[in-house]
Amino acid sequence: MGIEFQGAMAIEGTAVSTPSLYLPAAWVVAWVIGFAALSGLLWWRMSIRQDELFHQVQNWSLGMSGAWTAAALAVWGLLDMTGISPPIQGPAPLILFSALTILFGRTAARKWAS
Repeated sequence: MGIEFQGAMAIEGTAVSTPSLYLPAAWVVAWVIGFAALSGLLWWRMSIRQDELFHQVQNWSLGMSGAWTAAALAVWGLLDMTGISPPIQGPAPLILFSALTILFGRTAARKWAS
């Protein structure tokens, strides 16, 4: 979507237009929201059929990864405000949260499986 909202860039005195997504931004947002809702519904239907141990592992891993991601982003934001680190890139929080969820999920599964 960033390409869609970006204006023409001047390169060596000539205007170069950026490629178009061929879809209005509202359609892209609607598809993303629709797929997120469908994914959430399917996850909810799967998780209601699981036992309490599954919920304990899931809640612990998501809680820990969310807390550590928030702490890391707070520190990163403070370092960015002081000029020590570069600004936070868009996909960085998602990548960090996903990696930590996998790490804490495996830890929780080993912890409660034995």
